[in-house]
Amino acid sequence: MADLEGASSLLTEKEAEEIFYKDDLVKVTGRGVLTLDKFYPIREIRKVYLQRETVRFVWTRIIISALLLLPALAMGEGFIGKGPVGFLTILGLTAPFLLVGGGAVFSLVRPSYYLYFQTFLYDERVLESQSIFQIVRIKKAILKAIHLYQKEEAAYEKSGKILNFF
Repeated sequence: MADLEGASSLLTEKEAEEIFYKDDLVKVTGRGVLTLDKFYPIREIRKVYLQRETVRFVWTRIIISALLLLPALAMGEGFIGKGPVGFLTILGLTAPFLLVGGGAVFSLVRPSYYLYFQTFLYDERVLESQSIFQIVRIKKAILKAIHLYQKEEAAYEKSGKILNFF
C-alpha cells in the first residue's frame, strides 16, 4: 500500500479516496486502479480501451469436430447394447470431439473482453472478463477518475503552481 501514498498530490484527501468502482477484484479511486496484484496510478494512465478476444479457427474446429464425430459414432455403434462397457466406449470415442467442438461454440457465444491501459511507456492488458457490462462499468469509473484528476491538474496549472511539460 506504499504505492498509494503520494499517488495523487493534486486531489484533496476526500477526492483521492472517493471510490468510483469496487468489486472483489478491482477498486477504482481518485488515486488509481488497484487490482489483485498491481496498483496503477491515475496520473500515469493516458488512455483506456476495450478489446474483444479474437477467436481464431472456430468454424474450422467445429467442422473438423463434426466430421470426426461421425466416424466415432459409427465405430461406437457396435458397442450399443453391451452394457456399461459399451456406453463408456462410445463416450470415450466421442468425448474429445464434443469437447473441442463445444469449446469452439462456447468461445463464439461467450467471448472474453480485455481492458487495456495506455501510458507514455507501454500498453498493458489489465483485466479480462466475459461480461462486457462489468468491463464497461470499470472503464467508465476509470475515465471519471482520470477526468477528475485532469480537471484538478488544469486548475493548478492555471494558478501557476505546477509546471507541466507534457
